Amino acid sequence: ASLAPNSGLLGADAKDAALVDQWVHLAESEAASSTGFIQGLLRGTALPYNKPVHNFFVERQIRALKTLDAHLATRTFFVGERITLADIYVAYIVSQAVTVSVDAAVRAELPHLIRHLETVANQPKIKDIFGPIQYVEKALQF
Repeated sequence: ASLAPNSGLLGADAKDAALVDQWVHLAESEAASSTGFIQGLLRGTALPYNKPVHNFFVERQIRALKTLDAHLATRTFFVGERITLADIYVAYIVSQAVTVSVDAAVRAELPHLIRHLETVANQPKIKDIFGPIQYVEKALQF
């Protein structure tokens, strides 16, 4: 994104770029890592399955997703009025989470984040990259 500064993906100025970076890192360190561990536990590729560890990562993931959801309660995008790299990255992480542990009950608690996912995933320039979003009705279990 920095190689194409006119793309707007890093925001309008240095402050916006810092905010984009902040949201990307929050999503990566809290939501993406937890989703990855949950997927690994369920597939048996991360560690031998352990219910308390699974519950820990689900709680951590949901806490991060609720933080993201709360920020979107009064805005369409994470930074400014246009889509940024933060929006694309967060939407990607959420698109992964809704296939594993963010089931219908959890999605009901995250209305702004799910709206954001749908908004970003349906942008004409990236719709083909996201493809159709697959939602689980019930969180996957071991």
